Amino acid sequence: MLPAVPPQFRATSSVTQKLGTLCVATYFTLMPQALFHLPLHDSPYDSSFQSPTRYIVSLGPAESIEESTLTEQITAKLPPNVRWIRRMSGNAWVLESQASAQETSNALARLKAQGVIQHFESDSWVSVSQSSTGRTDSLAPALLAPLADEPSNPDDPMFHQQWQLHDDITHAASIDAVGAWQITHGSQDTVIAVIDTGVRPDHPDLTGRLLPGYDFVSGFHDATSGHINHQVPLDLVFARSNDGDGRDPDPTDPGDGASAELAEQLTALNIPCASSSSTWHGTGVASLIAANANDGVGLAGIDWQASILPVRAIGRCGGHRSDLLDAIRWAAGVQDPALPDNPHPAHIINLSLGMNDTCSAMDQAAINDAVSAGAIVVSAVGNQGRNTRDYPSSPAQCHNVLGVAATDEAGYLAGYSNYGQDADIAAPGGTRFPSAFGVDVATHSGAIDDIGINTWKTVSGTSVAAPLVSGTLALMRSVQPGLSAQQLTELLLTSAAPFPHDWEVRFAAPCDTTTCGAGMLNTHHAVRTAVAYEVPATRDQTEAFNDSVGSEPELAGSLNDDVSGIANTPLGCTVVPAHAHQVGKDPLLLMLLSAAIVGLRRKALATASRFDRVVRFSNVLRLIGRHTNHLFR
Repeated sequence: MLPAVPPQFRATSSVTQKLGTLCVATYFTLMPQALFHLPLHDSPYDSSFQSPTRYIVSLGPAESIEESTLTEQITAKLPPNVRWIRRMSGNAWVLESQASAQETSNALARLKAQGVIQHFESDSWVSVSQSSTGRTDSLAPALLAPLADEPSNPDDPMFHQQWQLHDDITHAASIDAVGAWQITHGSQDTVIAVIDTGVRPDHPDLTGRLLPGYDFVSGFHDATSGHINHQVPLDLVFARSNDGDGRDPDPTDPGDGASAELAEQLTALNIPCASSSSTWHGTGVASLIAANANDGVGLAGIDWQASILPVRAIGRCGGHRSDLLDAIRWAAGVQDPALPDNPHPAHIINLSLGMNDTCSAMDQAAINDAVSAGAIVVSAVGNQGRNTRDYPSSPAQCHNVLGVAATDEAGYLAGYSNYGQDADIAAPGGTRFPSAFGVDVATHSGAIDDIGINTWKTVSGTSVAAPLVSGTLALMRSVQPGLSAQQLTELLLTSAAPFPHDWEVRFAAPCDTTTCGAGMLNTHHAVRTAVAYEVPATRDQTEAFNDSVGSEPELAGSLNDDVSGIANTPLGCTVVPAHAHQVGKDPLLLMLLSAAIVGLRRKALATASRFDRVVRFSNVLRLIGRHTNHLFR
């Protein structure tokens, strides 16, 4: 994003402010219109890429007919150069076609019309919600002087830089994890799946915190079916997985970067790929949730005890929708016919990734299976700086997904963050380097592959905001393990802090319940709300609670079947922080609050287009402020 104007610029004298205003006005008058189209984030992938040769085909509910017979019948009605690659979870298959996209789609559409298959869709390309990188701290943690602070604060040497974890007195968007830590440090019994690029298991901030996970990134030779893509030379068979094999129980991140030469080779084979450095994205996301705290090393995660289930679904140049859907189900403990069972089903699934696509029927089916298994699904809404009403992103758009937008340190919409109906809550995502308000995460120093050392870096993005929500849910569960996923979600939203409303004094766009969700994440309020809530003692009371708010979390991703979302509004209810501790002692009160939240969804989006203009204008002002600030130093 374009950085906000620093405090020292906003505090200049009246004469300086007038001079600055004149400079700003002149600059804005002469500014080319192209400025409105400057990219607002850095991404190693163009996630609009889709492989036109891969499809996911759902066979529908389990049939009495033998599956092999069914696939033979389907094959007979498809072009001759269509191959079945592998079986998926959810009674689906991945197909690869060398025929034209139109020919294959027409054939599959006929099969759907005849009732032979239930559904089919493109195996779209998935990318991480890539955050912008600032400085990299390659010094050993012991060389970073810790801040002398209260004994209740962790002694991790970089904790004083983690502004987002402190109280919200200095920075409105800070989530006050410190206050929550006076109540709980979390529980090892809580399992959080990080579906991402994998992790670096030897990073000191993650040692002892990882469960056995799984790698869903296949090579171009798929070992589960014996399929071989003859287009791909043998030396490139495992170029995407980058670990020498396909799916296996090792979710270690070997690097997701691609050299210019490799990108050119894969692109020539109709495999979308852009050259990039490795992001080490999953390691950073996992560290925000659960970096070892109070150990004198590196960072402090939100939950000091929770167990991380690493699930690798993104490799070099991105990943496939089919891999992501399998990963979501497996992480939640849903059985997959081609995989060993997951012995540690996740209570919370973090998805700091997405597709520039609507939530498809198969996306929703995978989410439904995970939620039915008891998981809460948390997803970043994306970093394109766009209104999700017009540019949805999956899986954040899906029903029953907790979509997270990003704010800057003051609680205003971050310039890179998507916004609108897919956002259910906002959390700090940081501002871009050289701002002092980036967010520190664990990483690796390898530029492309894992040749280097474990280290830390500063980033920003909705990828940062989502794991802060996941970690908060984990702390809430630690104090009330009897709460259902539905109850945890509702309590989180009712505990959100209100957005600031004095945006006119800043070069920033405001957040409200129609653009950024229920409010700003506040971990302290959320944990206190969970502590205060009295879990219904009987099954009848629990069912009454669920009936009052719906049998499943109905979040802002899709409130009806109109995927354009024109009539949809986000879930939004703001509880004043000072009264957050009162929420929950009376189940009836919580039921009424939940009903109010659902009612607010129907609020019209008549001001949405005006807000879009404000966002674009504020981003222009941010850039102007950045340049004019140099005049007054």
